[in-house]
Amino acid sequence: MEQAGKIMEAIRKPNFLAGNGTDFQGKSIDEIEQEIVEVSNRQPGHLTGYDCPKCMNRGYFWMYQDGQRFIRDCECAPVRESIKELRRSGLREVMDKYTFEAFQCREQWQAAVKSDVLQFVNDENRQWLLLAGQPGAGKTHLGTAAAVRFLKAGIPVRYMLWIEDGTRLKAVINDAAAYARLINPLKTCKVLYIDDLFKRKNDQRDNRQTDMVDRGDIRLAFDIINYRYINHLTTIISTERMPEDLFLIDEGTGSRIHERTKAHQVVIRYDRSKNWRISRHGT
Repeated sequence: MEQAGKIMEAIRKPNFLAGNGTDFQGKSIDEIEQEIVEVSNRQPGHLTGYDCPKCMNRGYFWMYQDGQRFIRDCECAPVRESIKELRRSGLREVMDKYTFEAFQCREQWQAAVKSDVLQFVNDENRQWLLLAGQPGAGKTHLGTAAAVRFLKAGIPVRYMLWIEDGTRLKAVINDAAAYARLINPLKTCKVLYIDDLFKRKNDQRDNRQTDMVDRGDIRLAFDIINYRYINHLTTIISTERMPEDLFLIDEGTGSRIHERTKAHQVVIRYDRSKNWRISRHGT
């Protein structure tokens, strides 16, 4: 470190590089430049949110090639951006607490669904994960835990809360440029987590839930699902709908989801006793 410091101090002198290619203790300019790069790349940075072992949280590397010293972004940049996006989304408040470790398995079915999701995360040949069925049974918790596990492994993830992001997309569906700007990141990201696909809506007249899915939702779902299906992009989907319901809503979308999630379908059959929002209040 002391030697590198002397090199960096010497190289700052105006006439240092004016020689014939060697100057400092018999080392060539290329050797000196390479040593400066190596020293610089050992310095820790100050970025937070993700601990990158490659760039040591600087977010970049120094490089030396063809007589030029330059900076190249670290591969952790998309991961850091994913974390920022998730924290700006509806997951901001739960990212730190919705972990696999925090998922409580008081009953056998909870241990089973947790095990299934962990198998998906650890499967090197993973494709898609479907978390379907009973509301309040921990689907979002486990989906979030999987997403965060990917982030910690350096894999970027995007989060789509179906009702909110879907409404935003449908509002600009007739503006091709605006629609493409919003939907393309969802279609092309390495891992996409769709939360509450085809969420049932409350009927404003009597506050009952309705199974109706509008044509805009169906078109939007197919647009995203079909692209990711064709390109084999990892996708996590949580939904209150059963797998067979997805076929009834739209066979094209439902069949694609079914094919890609055959190895990792976590289906929680309807049973209100499994809804922690109700059971924790003793009702």
